Amino acid sequence: MPRRSFRALLHAAGFVGFAAFALVACTEEASLPGEPFRLSSESLPNAVQGEAYREAVVATGGLRPVRFELSAGALPPGLELQNGLLVGEPATVGTFAFTVTASDANLASTFREYRLTVTEVPVPTLNVGLPTTEVRERVTVPVQLENARDVRGVRLRLTWDQGSASVAEDSVQPSRAGDALFVEVEAGRLAVDLAAVGTAWTGDRTLFEFDVETTSATTVGMEGTIEILYGERTEFVRRSFGTPPSSNAGDDTDAADEESGTNSGSEEDTP
Repeated sequence: MPRRSFRALLHAAGFVGFAAFALVACTEEASLPGEPFRLSSESLPNAVQGEAYREAVVATGGLRPVRFELSAGALPPGLELQNGLLVGEPATVGTFAFTVTASDANLASTFREYRLTVTEVPVPTLNVGLPTTEVRERVTVPVQLENARDVRGVRLRLTWDQGSASVAEDSVQPSRAGDALFVEVEAGRLAVDLAAVGTAWTGDRTLFEFDVETTSATTVGMEGTIEILYGERTEFVRRSFGTPPSSNAGDDTDAADEESGTNSGSEEDTP
């Protein structure tokens, strides 16, 4: 049986047209017969200062190849327009307006104005996932890092009413094996230092977990002091987590104040 070339086999299977279409689709948006030549990308997603950016300005219609050029305005410093791709690392925060013009093989041209916003690196946040309802049994509390970019270390100090809840020291466990963890547990106080070993933390992730126990059904509230080291910056915040246990002490104090006020008034009215 004679050997058939790979191209002949593709042709026999009807894949030649599909393969050609796929190659075009990888570089340009598919065009329909008679479709007008235009830039179909209506807007551009925001960029982050100092982070890699890559976004295509897509042309539809017309005859390939298509040439793109910056015809007005200015790109954010650090970005370039390369064959319809905006690539680079923007160095300056702000909103930049510019116009991209596309020309096809028939010398037809089209243009569109764009506005690209470059934002600062988002500030990472740390959340202690205490339940807001009553705790009736031992529960595991996740400590989650959000909007992380090149975070190298976290320091967390939690305090709470020592009579309402307790934390088992051996329950504090990092989510990623190999990270350096220091834990200190006292009555009403938890101190955790966690450092990324090797790869920094990026994105949203659970850093570590710990278990909370109560002697009776009650809510648990904690006050937190947080220090996050990312890049060359340090973020320092204080936050409250969970729901503090309910107390009638305030009501008793108010009642005592009201009674005291009534008595003093009576004494003033007494001749």
